Amino acid sequence: MSGIYYTDKCMIYTPTGGEVGEPRRWYGTELKNVRVELTQGSNIRATGLAEADICRVKVYDKDLPKPYETPAIWHQNGAKESTLTFDDQTIFIITEKADMGIAVDAPHGVVNDADYDGGLQAFLSETYGLTFRVTTADHYSLMPHWEVGGR
Repeated sequence: MSGIYYTDKCMIYTPTGGEVGEPRRWYGTELKNVRVELTQGSNIRATGLAEADICRVKVYDKDLPKPYETPAIWHQNGAKESTLTFDDQTIFIITEKADMGIAVDAPHGVVNDADYDGGLQAFLSETYGLTFRVTTADHYSLMPHWEVGGR
């Protein structure tokens, strides 16, 4: 059950570590068959908040490549590579959106922050742009899907 315009792709990265003596690692998961909407202008007009989400990614449950876990369980769980979560430390990058001419090959899998000068988030922003920190993550059950907003 793919909806109209669910043809985009993005990479979601959730971090662990970063405390003193513990390296920061990002767990990257590619989401295919998503709908990417750049929403800043319409959100500001609707709510008057200049800090509204800039981007929203919609993905059907059936298109999640890994099972979803709540952030608390995901951070305690040892199987981070085989599950997915969205929290306020998660970032995402648009990797494919044909109508905007976007097609990039961002890092996949487990990524060490130290491998990138300034860290992964800085590398993604400087190299590709369109990198967002998750500000909202809502699940809807009527047509089971996630809507993940970022700024």
